[in-house]
Amino acid sequence: PAATAEELGAVSSWSATQLKQWLEDSGMGSKAELCFEKSDLVSAVQELMKNGVRPKKGSKSWSDKENSDAPRDRFVDDREADEEVEKKGENDDEDLSLLDMTKMKGREVKLASRMKSDGKNIKPPRLQTSYHAFGNRVEFAYKSGQPVEEFLTTYGDRGRLYGVFVDGQYKFSVIWDRKNGRWARANSRYESAEGKKEGKSSKAKK
Repeated sequence: PAATAEELGAVSSWSATQLKQWLEDSGMGSKAELCFEKSDLVSAVQELMKNGVRPKKGSKSWSDKENSDAPRDRFVDDREADEEVEKKGENDDEDLSLLDMTKMKGREVKLASRMKSDGKNIKPPRLQTSYHAFGNRVEFAYKSGQPVEEFLTTYGDRGRLYGVFVDGQYKFSVIWDRKNGRWARANSRYESAEGKKEGKSSKAKK
């Protein structure tokens, strides 16, 4: 059967790893190899879903779908609410520490990192063990629930950009703020980290 609008909408909240797994489990692994951006993977999966393609029964994607319908649907609903909150008061987020931002009950928080770009745009790292461009890696030493600040103070490399993922979904990036001598949030919209830091330096001085 063709996918419902709700199922198609949920696809955009999946991680790139989940999207590739779905394509492989549906016998469409060759399509995944042609996708270079996550948006391409989302489009490929949605297109196949509309045509009634499903993962093979018993495959990883099939079992994930069977076991996690409720939490995944709830996460999609939350996603719109998160975006509303972000639009309504992005400045409010600036006053929250990294610890507050990762206190998400019942959700799994993971970190990935990559070398910090010298260019103006800093793209976030990927939560993929198979992706190694720009020194990309998943930080397996980080355990969900541990304060991100605490982890970075001990293990953080100031030459790297750290991405925070909640339930596989990218939330924001963290970089070393030389001006204020601390780890701080980079702009989640991938704008220049320098511009972001200048914008918040006055607020940081309390």
